[in-house]
Amino acid sequence: MNPVQPPTLYTICFQKTLSILRTGLWNRYDTNPFSYLPSTIVNDLTKFALSQPFHERPKITELWYLITSGRLTELDLIHHDLESDSNMFLKMMSENVCKNLRSFSIPACLRDADGSLVEIVLRFCTNLEEVHSALQFDLDILENCHQLRNLRFHLPMNQIADNSLRKVMLSSHALKTLEAFAVCAGEDSFQSSKFVAKVLLGFPNLISVGLADSSLPLKLILKTQRNSFSLHFKLRRCFWGISHDNYLRVANTKKLSTYRKGFSKIIKMAVLSCPCTEELVINVFHEECLQHLCLLKNLTFLSINFNYCDSDYMPAWFSVLKEIGPQLKHLSVEKSSDIQLNVICDNCFNLESLRIRGKATIAEATSTIPNLPHLRRLLLMCMNEGSLMYMLSRCPLLTEMFLDCALCLDDDLLCKILKQNPLSELKVAGIHACKLSRIGFHLLLESAVKLEKVSFRSVKMDTSDLIHKLNPKIVNYPIFNKLKDIEFFRRKLHPCRF
Repeated sequence: MNPVQPPTLYTICFQKTLSILRTGLWNRYDTNPFSYLPSTIVNDLTKFALSQPFHERPKITELWYLITSGRLTELDLIHHDLESDSNMFLKMMSENVCKNLRSFSIPACLRDADGSLVEIVLRFCTNLEEVHSALQFDLDILENCHQLRNLRFHLPMNQIADNSLRKVMLSSHALKTLEAFAVCAGEDSFQSSKFVAKVLLGFPNLISVGLADSSLPLKLILKTQRNSFSLHFKLRRCFWGISHDNYLRVANTKKLSTYRKGFSKIIKMAVLSCPCTEELVINVFHEECLQHLCLLKNLTFLSINFNYCDSDYMPAWFSVLKEIGPQLKHLSVEKSSDIQLNVICDNCFNLESLRIRGKATIAEATSTIPNLPHLRRLLLMCMNEGSLMYMLSRCPLLTEMFLDCALCLDDDLLCKILKQNPLSELKVAGIHACKLSRIGFHLLLESAVKLEKVSFRSVKMDTSDLIHKLNPKIVNYPIFNKLKDIEFFRRKLHPCRF
């Protein structure tokens, strides 16, 4: 269920234009009426048409004038089923259409189309800057895309042919501007190491390989390449450690035991090989690895998961926070047990975003409570009265707040919080499983005057009609997770973006 909000004039115009396109009214004219419009409008109208519910979505042939206008710079068909219109679509993609495309998302259904047409179309797209593809093709087709920076495949790594990768790597100019090469499908870190290692060696300007582990490939490079000890990569966004799915595959096996024992050395080598790292996602398998993170002087974004660490990591973690805490702007911490907020706040006073995926607690001995003057985004998954009061009373500039399980939040606690921090800058608020009454919600909406989007769930009452009555201008999301789709860390760590 989508949030209920009145359509804007812009959207109403799109709806009317789309209905006219369906009638074929413009078929009688020799000129394409959309060829005179700015690209932003044609892009937005095409996105609007393709985002309609499945049963209302226009056929690709009904979008003829939009696609052939020569004004499209972005075309996302990755989730669009062209059905029997695949070849027709490819014929619509003339050289004049393709040369203006900057971003192209290619659907898997084109595998049933004429392969030569697919190749011709891709060779026409010489100005592409971003490609997402659920379709396998030879990488050398893109060799003339001298502005291509972002290439992401939505298919298994083993479907990207080695010889295709090798040909591009041997070319003196092909894809040398590439900054991100990623496979968005979940992969086994152990099996994908060779592929990622080839990518890292073949494309020296890469700043990201997406959410594929790069620590094991770097270990492989160190083992097999001469003079690899002096190799420095330009990676700025990294994922280190095997994923949850990989962990489940090797849990209770000798492979996991061996991996855990060597984990600190793997991370040390990754840190030394990638000194430019600014954004890091790491699943910690041994606490000794944490000391090496202190060498990452450019690190500003850290998402760290301790759920796979079976030893006492807290002393090492606190030590790392003292060292790198001041430079961090965005921090996500995940652990099934307690996560101490005061240690984070004491050391990470420049944070702009904080996500706690575990039980947020504060130490009893806490005396002075520092403000977090820059914090704008906060997500707490589990909290108690003390930790919630601790956080919300100290973040005067908070604009985005998600409280996943807020059973401690009742009217009395809210009153105490609002006395110290009226949440006057808050624009997005998601509160799940709280104990607020109608009076509490009224107090919140009265104080948080800039609220634009909300999703509220109270164990005391149904809030579905309440928000509209209290403030009809606020967009209410009936489904909590729909609002969470815009949460900072969820967007940042999306496989198609990281």
